[in-house]
Amino acid sequence: MRTSAGTSAGPTAGPTAGPSAETGVRTSARSGARKAGHRAAPSPLRALLSPSALALGALGTLSALGAAAVVLVPGLGRIAGEVGSDVAGAAGIDLAGDGGAQAAAADRTPAGFPGQSGPSGQPGPSGQPGRTGGPAGASAGRLTRAEADAALAARVRDRTEHHLAAVADAQHRARQAAADAARAAEARRPKFELPVTQKGLSALFGAVGEHWLHLHTGIDFPVQEGTPVRAATDGTVHTLWNDDYGHMVKVIAPDGTQTWYCHLSGYRLTHGRVRAGEVIAYSGDTGNSTGPHLHFEVHPHGGEASDPLPWLLGHHLDPR
Repeated sequence: MRTSAGTSAGPTAGPTAGPSAETGVRTSARSGARKAGHRAAPSPLRALLSPSALALGALGTLSALGAAAVVLVPGLGRIAGEVGSDVAGAAGIDLAGDGGAQAAAADRTPAGFPGQSGPSGQPGPSGQPGRTGGPAGASAGRLTRAEADAALAARVRDRTEHHLAAVADAQHRARQAAADAARAAEARRPKFELPVTQKGLSALFGAVGEHWLHLHTGIDFPVQEGTPVRAATDGTVHTLWNDDYGHMVKVIAPDGTQTWYCHLSGYRLTHGRVRAGEVIAYSGDTGNSTGPHLHFEVHPHGGEASDPLPWLLGHHLDPR
């Protein structure tokens, strides 16, 4: 009997226990997988506040403000991330896990509030039955998806508008500084210049002789051919040919005064605006000339020629 019981107990107990244990392991594994899958499933609000969703939400908000917002606010990604963190904190959302979100939401709900349970699970001061803790109670303090959308959009808009205002102010200040600098430079710029840098005159105004049919109507600078000739005033350049003056340039100043540059070998400018001191042509020996030089005349207000020497001296320029 003992031998029979012993022999029968061994085969029966071994095979029976093996399949049961294997079945339990598989069941536990499937249960664990389901729990793990449940924990891994992101909540809609966590997906909303993910970095990519925050960036897309920020871009959508900025698009309503205009394309200039994206150009002028290089810190868009940073703004969206900061605002997303703020909204998540206000909503009690733990972006790293659901457990922190539930705890934050539960901590945000005051104990004893009507319809909520206190620390001991007793009814609140109003006497209404309290709700027990857990996921349902914790989720009561969370923001809805629409509320989170609105909060995120509002904060992104506020911060973006602040940045845009700062950028606009900086640009205005830069433009103002540039304008001030330009006005200062214009005030310092000489408005009158000698037509050539070389000092010395070979003929004066009013001279007479075999070289001129009438009185000499200007002053002559004895410079080599090809010497740069500069505008004596600001004005507009006009070029022409004259049998007596050869190649010549007339510069008409804003007040109508004309300065003439004669016997030129060539032009650097043929038309357009010019400032005093800018090169307009090159000296030469064209027209009725006895050798390379620059003949310079001044016609106040476009009238008859007058002596250029007093005119130059009156502007603190001495060509002698």
